[in-house]
Amino acid sequence: MSGPERSQGPRVLVVQRDASERRRTLRALHEAGMDVEGQEDVEGARGLAAGLRFEVAVVHATTTADALAAPAPLQATRAELVVILLCGPDATPTADAAARAGALLLLPTTSSTEALVRAVRVAAEHARLSARCAALDTQGEVRERLTDVLGAGAAIQSLARELERIAALRTPVTLVGEPGTGHETVARALHRRSPRAGAPFVRIGGRALADADRLSELVGGVEPGNRGQGLLERADGGTLLVEELEALSDAAQRALLQLLERGTVAPVGSSETRETDVRVVVVAGGSRENPFDLSRIRADLGLRLRTLVVELPPLRKRKDDIPLLAYRFTRAHAASLGKSVRSIGTEAMRRLREHDWPENVRELDSVLERAVARCRSDALVPGDLMLGPEPEEVSLLHLPQRLLELPYAEAKARALARLDASYVRTLLAKTGGNFTRAAALAAMDRANFRRLAKRAREPGEAD
Repeated sequence: MSGPERSQGPRVLVVQRDASERRRTLRALHEAGMDVEGQEDVEGARGLAAGLRFEVAVVHATTTADALAAPAPLQATRAELVVILLCGPDATPTADAAARAGALLLLPTTSSTEALVRAVRVAAEHARLSARCAALDTQGEVRERLTDVLGAGAAIQSLARELERIAALRTPVTLVGEPGTGHETVARALHRRSPRAGAPFVRIGGRALADADRLSELVGGVEPGNRGQGLLERADGGTLLVEELEALSDAAQRALLQLLERGTVAPVGSSETRETDVRVVVVAGGSRENPFDLSRIRADLGLRLRTLVVELPPLRKRKDDIPLLAYRFTRAHAASLGKSVRSIGTEAMRRLREHDWPENVRELDSVLERAVARCRSDALVPGDLMLGPEPEEVSLLHLPQRLLELPYAEAKARALARLDASYVRTLLAKTGGNFTRAAALAAMDRANFRRLAKRAREPGEAD
């Protein structure tokens, strides 16, 4: 909005044909601390957006066709522009159709000023996250820090500072944390930050070396048919990541201890040792205080590996990082799969943030890869995520748009009919069609439950 002072809030473009309504919307957003400009139609707004860097566009639509056609020409001027559709009574696109057209949020024109201001703030935050991801890609920061270490929350920033502090040391590091939190990624981040970055990064799994007869794979050998360097020497000057430490044979554990204590390797069949400079990083399944199962590793080796223990936070304790990670993974998978997906709808992001992520970042990455593959537009919606059903208290609120357009009494009756049908169907499925057991679960007598089942039906499209 023109004036002597410009707001420092998000820059918002309002597209509304009615001049008085447009002025009212502009005033409300300006008073909420936003920097606003207005246009009467999408064509004029497109020209304005081409010259000014707007974060959010609020578009009033009078028909469904207008609503679905509005986002594309505006976003052609700037891909990161977030569109909110204000829909009149004759504009009734579904939330899914609006998301696929490029809109982030869908609001009726009857929404309160407070609801509109909240929606614009959510959209502006969405735009900032999107821009931040693009900036990280451009600067190469994601490649430097790696995706699993990416985040702005306190937990991940504390981890990043700890990695910077210990990166240049030769001291062995033990990484603890739940599966899927990014042990290998953090080990590689340590390697890249260290003076060893130009040398090899070698990864070994303890299960593969559990047999003492395979010791030469670790330390090398000089006997006929068993000559050559082992994994320890191949990592010379660089970093060795050891996973499943407890599965290593006793001979392999002794070889690792020798490397840590003396910096030497004794190849199988040789009486001589070879100097080897390797930084060892170990993945452990315990806690910071008790990283190892001491019944499965040598006590002296365990003591050497407890000098530096770094704990990786689970994703459920860094949920503020989920949007940034989600955008990074979404864009990476869209590029690899040749898809045009570039945004995540509000409801989809809410589902991502509310999920518990028992398998941590690995699970988030997998879910988004599958979602991008399923997505049929440039925006992810909840159905793409396949995270399972909504909690009951949420799913009951998701009513078809047609019910919300009916008088309250009729809408309530039809919604209750849907509830009855779903309730009866669920109990009968749970009991294998046994009405007596289903009635007991419903705390009803059998006759009343049969009457409920007869009365209940899933409302069809005619409803």
